[in-house]
Amino acid sequence: MEKSNQISLKKSLPSINNNLLPIDKEFGLQVLKMKMDNIVQMQLENPPVSIKMHLKNNEEKTIDILQLMMIKFQDFYNCSSKMDKNQLLETAYLITHKVPHLNYYDIAMCFKLAKLNEKIYNRIDGAMILEWLINYDIDKTGRIVTERQNIKAQQDGEWTALSERSSIQKLRDYLS
Repeated sequence: MEKSNQISLKKSLPSINNNLLPIDKEFGLQVLKMKMDNIVQMQLENPPVSIKMHLKNNEEKTIDILQLMMIKFQDFYNCSSKMDKNQLLETAYLITHKVPHLNYYDIAMCFKLAKLNEKIYNRIDGAMILEWLINYDIDKTGRIVTERQNIKAQQDGEWTALSERSSIQKLRDYLS
């Protein structure tokens, strides 16, 4: 029964290599093609390594990647006030403290959604980025909970149907 749920989830999940890093060319294209449903399914099926784990394995590289992601994000906008090196560094460390359970896909998806939905008026700063990440995390967590409830309800329905069939079968055996 679990297998059928996994299969149905995987059908709509595009082929995603969650071993890619944001510095890989394919990573950005993957994120552009993804939807929040893909992020939720990836989290349920094969979660990527969290920022916290990346930080434990290689702190300098993790901080550099987070800074690079923010630089690319800022480059999307034509702002005169962009974050300097110290602000990028501080924001990268704050991200690792505030939302360490997120992964690079989460951050990239959050930035993608910000590009699609947020109005930026001449500045981007660390507080804005942290607020977007927190709101993204709340939304993603809600979607994961909803998906888990749907899967549980489907499994419960399958178990109920199975128990009804076995009860009927036992009654038939008893009456014969």
